[in-house]
Amino acid sequence: MLPSQNRITATWPDGSVKWLYLDFMHEFSAGGAGNYTVANGDRVTSMPSPAA
Repeated sequence: MLPSQNRITATWPDGSVKWLYLDFMHEFSAGGAGNYTVANGDRVTSMPSPAA
């Protein structure tokens, strides 16, 4: 799980998410790629906020 910041930018008439702005940091090696899955629901937990 990676810490991220997100913001809903548009919704459908039923209130479901149409567009989501998602921002996170990850380091890649030169020419590397990453695979990520965005999850939502009751089993998803929030990461604690980092200490200032």
